[in-house]
Amino acid sequence: MFVTHMLRLTALHDLLASSDEPGSWAVCGDDPQFLLAWRPSVALAAGTYEIHAVGGCGLETLARASLYLDTGAGFNEADRIHIAFRATAAGGSIAWARFARPVRAIRFDPTEGLERPTFRLQALRFKRVKPARPSAVADPRPKVLLNLVRLLPANAGAGGAGRLCLALLTHLPKHVQLRVAISPHNVALIGSYSPDIDFVVLPTDDNAHMQPHLDWCACYVDPLNALRPTSIDARTTVIALVLDLQHLEMPWLFSAKEMNARLAEYGYAIHRSERLLALSETERTNFARHYGASTVSVIHLSGFMAEDAAALQPVDPRPALPSPYCIYPAVPWLHKNHEALVQAVALLRRRGIDIPLWLTNTGGLAGHGARIARLSSSLNVDDLVTRAPFLPEGDLLELTRNARMMVFPSLYEGFGIPLVDAMRLGVPVLASRLAAIPEICDDACAYFANPLNPLAIARDMARLWHDETLLRDLSAKGARQCEKFSSEKMGRDFVAAIRQAIADHAEGRSHRPDDVRPSVR
Repeated sequence: MFVTHMLRLTALHDLLASSDEPGSWAVCGDDPQFLLAWRPSVALAAGTYEIHAVGGCGLETLARASLYLDTGAGFNEADRIHIAFRATAAGGSIAWARFARPVRAIRFDPTEGLERPTFRLQALRFKRVKPARPSAVADPRPKVLLNLVRLLPANAGAGGAGRLCLALLTHLPKHVQLRVAISPHNVALIGSYSPDIDFVVLPTDDNAHMQPHLDWCACYVDPLNALRPTSIDARTTVIALVLDLQHLEMPWLFSAKEMNARLAEYGYAIHRSERLLALSETERTNFARHYGASTVSVIHLSGFMAEDAAALQPVDPRPALPSPYCIYPAVPWLHKNHEALVQAVALLRRRGIDIPLWLTNTGGLAGHGARIARLSSSLNVDDLVTRAPFLPEGDLLELTRNARMMVFPSLYEGFGIPLVDAMRLGVPVLASRLAAIPEICDDACAYFANPLNPLAIARDMARLWHDETLLRDLSAKGARQCEKFSSEKMGRDFVAAIRQAIADHAEGRSHRPDDVRPSVR
């Protein structure tokens, strides 16, 4: 049975303690440091540890926390471990760390640089955890390499692809031996997920840096809408996830440069992979029609935001009288159709109907956000249209849960994560009947008669806005429909695709067509 070590904190510098509330701290400098209480004769054995925050609050905001380990040479950068705390279902906070050698002393730095967070913490409890399998027993699970080197930070617009990747980090280690390649800007992931994950930090995902890890794996997975490196040995089993083929379905939205880049990127990914992953049956059909691809696995996503919130603690029920506004959570790409929606809001105002509209995730594309701002101003609906950047997930959750309805006039979706979030939260949805949206929502949402026509959008918005019976009916139907989607199921389907790809590779089967030049509408 492993021993638990309770180590209390001693502030060294750049930290202010609150005199009113024990254990409350404010960072007041560039290099805050705690020394953890230690008995000189005791060392922490090498191994993997759960780190539980005692009396902790606000630790999930510490994006740059790290442990400096003294393994006999004092504190130094070589023995620094990045950690990140995650909230637990019991209401606490937990992180993980792996010690390669016995540790004599630990320094805890809650952040670095210009960040000045406040938080509560009285001690850190280190509990050594037993390895999932005895080292003497061969692990029968397949060795999987997951490439997340190109994953953007959450605050830089990682979006739905980012949520997909983080869900994979949660669920894949239950079924495979997982090695994950990440870039330096995402080192906080190392302490945020299962200690069974072997994280490797790489400056780039080219052949020189990826080849040793490609040699190790039984299956290589690139989930980020392309495939790197651009030359992979034929002995490696490859799975690629191409999020959608919007550029072939709606080529008029893409410049010649953008189209050529996508044709090259996606063509290589589709040709080289043993198995393709599609986010919907709609996209599987598109792969077959445009590329002749046949071995394609459909991996439905989930409403990750609402699902994660419910896993941590029961989500407050939807208000009986939700706030009088609509929400549209979408980065303002052209296919998201923000302009027609803003025009519809202006048309309704002229008829004496004011429907406030929240547009979130509009901060990442400066030019597109400015375009919406100019349109709102020219139509005199600045007071009705609120543009918000990428919001903290808790804020977006509350904003969504309290909305009277979600409007979703997007002209193309490969899946539509916010739709499942809304249904799980009981928020009625009014959406386009295009691409994968009917597959995801079925009869659990209302549909625009014509999402290209602001007059038609305005009519449909007003009709649902004033129909309390239909709003309640859609809320109930959405709660049932969302049960078809979960990140747990996504993880199982992902692993099934991995095992199938390995089998296909071993038997020389592949979806690869002789000619991968796509057909363009």
